[in-house]
Amino acid sequence: MQSPRANLARSAMSPYTLTLTGETDIVGAGVAGSALVIPLESDLLLLDPGGAGRVVVLQLDPSAHRGTEITIVNTADAAEDLTIEYPENTTILTISQSETGRVVAGDSAWYNAGLAKAT
Repeated sequence: MQSPRANLARSAMSPYTLTLTGETDIVGAGVAGSALVIPLESDLLLLDPGGAGRVVVLQLDPSAHRGTEITIVNTADAAEDLTIEYPENTTILTISQSETGRVVAGDSAWYNAGLAKAT
């Protein structure tokens, strides 16, 4: 069964807020299968893992977005991690409950640009 795709129109200035429901969630477009596609319409993603740890795969071509930074906030209400990958199965960083991570696009990959721990 295919998961619903996120098609909400957002301003680049507004955060994109979403509760994740799939085993693997994708940031990007044109991805087939059971993954949820999260359109990159904001550089701030507020993501709730929705009850379990989730994998978020950056599916955007980094060379086409070189220098783009994305801030990802884990808004979980319990100990649920977001594992950020690029490409699939290659972990960039893991963002735990109430933590904020940043990724940046380079010439050929997305990179960990920092993790802010909750205090």
